[in-house]
Amino acid sequence: MISQLRLTSLILLGLLFFATVTNAAPHRLDWNDAWQLALEQNRALQLSREEVIKSRQKVREAYSAAMPTLNAVGLYTRNIEVPVFFIGMPDDAGNISVQPIKLGLENSYRGMLQLQQPIYVAGKIGLALRIAKNYLALTKTIETQTFQNLRLGLAQSYYGAMLAGELVQVQRQALEQARRHRDRTQLLFEQGTVSEYDKIRAEVGAANWEPLVLEAENNYRNALLQLQLLLGLSHEDSLTLTGSFDSNRGLPESLGITVERAFAQRPDLEAITHQRMMHQRLLTIEQRSLFWPSLYGSASVTWQTEADDFGFGDYSWTRSAAAGLTLSIPLFDGFATPARIQEVRSDLRSLDYQETDLRQSIHNEVESAHNELLRAQKALEVQQKNLAQAERGYEIAGVRYENGLSTQLELLDAELQVNMARVNELRARYELTIARFALARAVGDSPELAPAP
Repeated sequence: MISQLRLTSLILLGLLFFATVTNAAPHRLDWNDAWQLALEQNRALQLSREEVIKSRQKVREAYSAAMPTLNAVGLYTRNIEVPVFFIGMPDDAGNISVQPIKLGLENSYRGMLQLQQPIYVAGKIGLALRIAKNYLALTKTIETQTFQNLRLGLAQSYYGAMLAGELVQVQRQALEQARRHRDRTQLLFEQGTVSEYDKIRAEVGAANWEPLVLEAENNYRNALLQLQLLLGLSHEDSLTLTGSFDSNRGLPESLGITVERAFAQRPDLEAITHQRMMHQRLLTIEQRSLFWPSLYGSASVTWQTEADDFGFGDYSWTRSAAAGLTLSIPLFDGFATPARIQEVRSDLRSLDYQETDLRQSIHNEVESAHNELLRAQKALEVQQKNLAQAERGYEIAGVRYENGLSTQLELLDAELQVNMARVNELRARYELTIARFALARAVGDSPELAPAP
């Protein structure tokens, strides 16, 4: 019995341990995994999708304006004092006396079905429907902008976290180098080859790298937290990034072609087009709100009864039906319609100004992103060559120092240069990667077509 209890306990502990290990297993993400996760869980993208859903319902709402409306109405009236009307009654002598006559009973009931159908409203329903469809297209362009902004923001966060992780490794490598140099200097000091000053300086140099490593590790953790927020993950989730920086050395298109592509496909330019169409149709609606007739058809069926008691089963109900047409011609509304017309015309002129500024801004943004990509490519080439030279220089300085041909200062300077070159090379790779994403965003490439390493 005791053995069975022990066995059961071991099994439960094993399952608990397995569950703990499974839950603690980090998410291994390459760039495509991160992008798919962002598409599913990013809150800003989810909000833009909700706006598209709402705009689709606006289209349905606009369709409903052309449909008939049917209402059921019930009315109960308690006549606390029954109303009367007066009638003159002649007597036998021909004299007229006024007699009050009651109208109705204490309880009055009325039930109605009312139907109304717009027949002609100066084309306003069709215009409202087109405005709703323009609004739907507008929200879709905003969703596309959100896609593109998300892709660039995710690239900055994802590759920024990768850069922070790589910098941790560089700083740790520098710390290990400094510690090896400290240990080697300690050995040389014990052999009487170097001075105590060199020994102390090597110890201080190794100690100086330790806070830099801690700072780099903290920056890496913060970068991962930012990435988790962007991906819609809990802060309890752990991430392991498996991607790589951009290694594409291909030159971008010429600036002229790139700018023309941006003008053709930027969603913010398309959004202004939809806004202009909405305002033009709204202007037509306002212009037809004065002197243009509206015609509605209506029909109703009414059931009614009255009684002095609440014996519903004994009531006698009467039914009546009616149908008619209502013609309405707005003649004067206190100059409200002309004022709204001028407001819409002002909005249209404002859109023209916005488009002019936006086109100039797009041109500047594309040119800046294009130039940045060219600079990042050249900078990476320079930094890679610089890193190779710095590593070679550090090797030479190490050999010279061990053979007593140089001072410790020369070795430490070579060590500093190689570490700076590694950091600069990493930053150049990161900047080239982000430059490609930034150019794709500036041009307005759709997320499906935007490049990935």
